[in-house]
Amino acid sequence: TICVDGWSKRGLTASFMGISACFYHPPGGQVHHALLNLHRMEHPHTGETIARCNKQTQTNTNCFCTLNLTR
Repeated sequence: TICVDGWSKRGLTASFMGISACFYHPPGGQVHHALLNLHRMEHPHTGETIARCNKQTQTNTNCFCTLNLTR
């Protein structure tokens, strides 16, 4: 599972978007959680900005998933 979460500091002085992955590893019988990237986001938080952060994370981590955002 890929998770995207955004939040802002008090007073909206800074905004962030975290992208993480969660997966089950059958041989070890464990669930693993991994932070893939943490982006500092500038305003405005448009769909294009969010898509760019996702694309950068996929490129930097060789992520196997594809996110397609269309208008």
